[in-house]
Amino acid sequence: MLKLITTTALAGVALVTGAQAIANDAAVAAPASITVADGLVVTGQPGSVMRSIVVPISDLNLRQDPDVRVASNRLVKAARKVCGYNIGYGLRPPIDYRDCYDDAYGSANSDLNDAVATARRAG
Repeated sequence: MLKLITTTALAGVALVTGAQAIANDAAVAAPASITVADGLVVTGQPGSVMRSIVVPISDLNLRQDPDVRVASNRLVKAARKVCGYNIGYGLRPPIDYRDCYDDAYGSANSDLNDAVATARRAG
């Protein structure tokens, strides 16, 4: 399950938790700290609002390539969500979306690579 987190104050937005946040595309309060055990954080800033999603990876064995691909696919989906992907973009999405996606996915993928390296060293 992905947890959507907005890190800017939005007047009039009800704060909800976990499944409700995804089901309703609502904001949830950001936790004080997130560890790799909790998941990888994908953060993007489409416009003036910084949004983050915690992508769970604790169910994956990062020593195995198929599970690494699953984690990477989750990051792609999360980056699209935080950056406001619209299917109507087609093959040429707006530059602000592309910049947001490149930053969000690139940073999270770097964290994934670090987690994979750590798992494989420990394994």
